Amino acid sequence: MTIKQKKFVENILKGENGINAVKKAGYGKKNKPLNNDTAKAIASENLTKPHIKAEINKGMARIEKKTDITIKEIINNARYLVKLGIEKKNGADIAAGNKQLGEMIAAFKQVQQIQQVKPQVVLFKRL
Repeated sequence: MTIKQKKFVENILKGENGINAVKKAGYGKKNKPLNNDTAKAIASENLTKPHIKAEINKGMARIEKKTDITIKEIINNARYLVKLGIEKKNGADIAAGNKQLGEMIAAFKQVQQIQQVKPQVVLFKRL
């Protein structure tokens, strides 16, 4: 893979859409930025190349594994804090659990945006 292709993959894995991933990877001439149509064509072409698709799939698998473990840990901890807070009538524990759940919702919304760019990638498994 070329340096630009590697950067393209990194940008896709960060959640950029194809056009932005191409532009941020440095495609085009130094003094002349790419227009959206050209960037879209390059992104489309890159996403059909087997070696690029393989790298994206590897990266998504790593993200999925990390995300799945982290999500389970956060949800379990948040549930524990809320339950503990209710049992002990401790508002601080309930608030901490609710905060973690709020952060989970924000993370989930971010993943939904990524999935709109690449819908066949599923980062969250049903818990």
